[in-house]
Amino acid sequence: MAACSSAVHVQELGTDSVSRTRALIDRRWLTVTVVALNSSLNAVLSCNYSVVEEVTQEALHTDDVQISFLYSAFLIIAAVGMTPGMMLAARWEGVALGCSVLLNVGASWLRWIASEQESYRLSLISTVMCALGTCTMLTLPAQVSQQRFPPDLWTFATSLMVQANYFGWLVGSVVPPQCISGVASFKHFMLYQAMVASMVLVAFVLMYRPVLKVSARSQGSEASASFLESRERPQAIQTEDDNHAPGGLLNLLGVAMAHPRFALQVGAFGLMGGVSFSQPSAGIFILQDYGFSNQVDVWVNMCFIGTGIVFGIVVGKFCNEPRFFGITLKAMFVVCALCTGISAVLAASGFLNSNNIASFILICVLSAGTGATSIGFIGIGIEAAALYPVGGAYACWLVEIIVQVAGGVISQEASNSNGFMVLAVVQGFATIVFLFSFKSVSFPASQQV
Repeated sequence: MAACSSAVHVQELGTDSVSRTRALIDRRWLTVTVVALNSSLNAVLSCNYSVVEEVTQEALHTDDVQISFLYSAFLIIAAVGMTPGMMLAARWEGVALGCSVLLNVGASWLRWIASEQESYRLSLISTVMCALGTCTMLTLPAQVSQQRFPPDLWTFATSLMVQANYFGWLVGSVVPPQCISGVASFKHFMLYQAMVASMVLVAFVLMYRPVLKVSARSQGSEASASFLESRERPQAIQTEDDNHAPGGLLNLLGVAMAHPRFALQVGAFGLMGGVSFSQPSAGIFILQDYGFSNQVDVWVNMCFIGTGIVFGIVVGKFCNEPRFFGITLKAMFVVCALCTGISAVLAASGFLNSNNIASFILICVLSAGTGATSIGFIGIGIEAAALYPVGGAYACWLVEIIVQVAGGVISQEASNSNGFMVLAVVQGFATIVFLFSFKSVSFPASQQV
């Protein structure tokens, strides 16, 4: 009788343990969803004005120089603010994400007010708010995934959150031109956008869950109660010992000096990410010089960004072991170099022109290949950089800030008829650097975050 009672008790403990673990897993994915929604909203807001530039000029009574300044201001503030934003996110994740959500949602509503009052000044303030919202969110993907998930899900979770930003970029580039045809529709769109954006705030309040913090002793005793929980829970709970995990700008500098391959690898990631950042914005100027319409540019960007999002998620899902990072990344770098190189050759040879349907199809295919690799690699690239003892948030920060800076410079230099050549040269250089610098690394578990 006692044996039966004991068996029932053990079964109840096991059932409770499984239930707690499943609830914990659900909370993890809810947090990923919130980060992804906020990242998508921020990306949509970042290109609100530039994709409907002529209507924006009319609605805000301004000129193309001032409209261009809005995007330039966004990039500058985001780049400068990423370092303090990363430090805030590393120490107070919930506060950082909450501030980002409030800034993005607030910027959405301020843009509607600006459209109603036809105020460029309010639009500029909303752009500043949007840029500040970017500062605290870009480093969250690696941090959230590494603090909440087991290692075999790091690349997938990181890729989902990273690609959410590109998905917002795709939506923000395609939807506004289809919905906005004049000042009246511009105002309506801004109102609907603000209403949808408010749902992100609701999602944050209802779905975000901070990392559980327990003592290492408590964690060990709980983990020993169930085999399933011992597999899942250690990566989802931040222990008191995590305060001594590697991280910090000085540590990052020390790692870069001690491991030059790390610095070269991250630099190559930044340049390739800069290609993904710059081609959609520079593409309209490149294609216009060959007689293609803006509608063609929309289709090319859909191929570029869409394939990048899908391929990035697929790679993040299935390439989840560090031993496969090297060969996968090398293949992506080489394919991207080939696609940009062939595009440059076609442009230089005169093959590209609006009267040649074959050139349109070919440039869409090549753009899809460039997007699949230059966008798709970012999630796995961040996780590859995080294999060094620098901390997930700091690895993500370093990659993203180089992407932002390199992307801005490349966009400026590639916005002309020689744009494909500029992209090919940059990508070729990044590929050579990566192929000769990448080396699989392994550090003691005590040095990993």
